[in-house]
Amino acid sequence: MVKYLRYKLNLKIFFFFILIIFTMTISSIIIGYKVVIKTVETEIHSKLSGSISAYSQEIKFIEQNDLRIARHLSEDKEIIELLNTRQYNKLEQKLRDYYIMKIVDIIEIESPEGKVIRRGHNPEMAGDIKIQQSIIRTGLSGKSVVSYEKGRSGFAIRAVSPISYNNRIIGLIMDGSRFSKSSVDHIRALAGIDNGVYRENDKIISTYSGYDKPGSDTIRKLKAGKIIFIDNAVINNK
Repeated sequence: MVKYLRYKLNLKIFFFFILIIFTMTISSIIIGYKVVIKTVETEIHSKLSGSISAYSQEIKFIEQNDLRIARHLSEDKEIIELLNTRQYNKLEQKLRDYYIMKIVDIIEIESPEGKVIRRGHNPEMAGDIKIQQSIIRTGLSGKSVVSYEKGRSGFAIRAVSPISYNNRIIGLIMDGSRFSKSSVDHIRALAGIDNGVYRENDKIISTYSGYDKPGSDTIRKLKAGKIIFIDNAVINNK
């Protein structure tokens, strides 16, 4: 009887011991899994933040370059002379030369009334009125500025600078860099991250399919200048 009780007691201790080991093993696996997942997520976010930083620097470079070109051309003596004397055909040829050299994707001159006098890109499309665009109104107020605009030639970073003669604004020079498939592919190669360009809640161009309309919460956070990370089943990636 005593031996039987000892056997039962030893058996209980054995099973209890096994249970403790099993519980500790499962707990260790769960904790380890969570640590690994957390480490991986931290690494992903770190890499994404670095890529976003590189992306931002590239965009900033494009903005500064377009603005620098606009300011330089607005002070070009030949452009000023051709515009002031209304030699528009020669002016168009000069703009087309800059366009052909691939210095910019967009180059045009507006009158003080906001009318496109001549274009280097798509010259046949000259004549449209842009006075309603804030970038044009800012330029006509005497300031050089860069912004994101959607025009007849597509969505682009555009810069304008006023052209003056005898302290009077006689027109604006506009240049810009289009967002295209090659643009976002270049950013992906540079930063190692899929990317897209949106205007309000509509996608303009991207390196991924899907996610054509971000939700209102996403737009609100982006407008507040926040960086967000999105898991998208359509994109099938982070």
